[in-house]
Amino acid sequence: MAEKIKPRFEIIEKAMDAIKRCGLTPITSPIRGGTDGARLTYEGLLCPNLGTGGYQFHGRYEFASIQQMEKALEIMFDIIKHA
Repeated sequence: MAEKIKPRFEIIEKAMDAIKRCGLTPITSPIRGGTDGARLTYEGLLCPNLGTGGYQFHGRYEFASIQQMEKALEIMFDIIKHA
């Protein structure tokens, strides 16, 4: 995914700016492939993962926080507003 994103790194910067405007500190962490976003990015539609507010993925205790899901929505609206 990095090889496709690097030439258009401004999309990462825009996401990080939106996260800051929403009162959070951005944390970047490369993840291995296999996500829908990774596949779409490989096909030419750049889709960095922004997070979902979920925990314990693919485990017995997987859950999502409503408050963090709402914050993720706030971040997405901010990205659209400043596009």
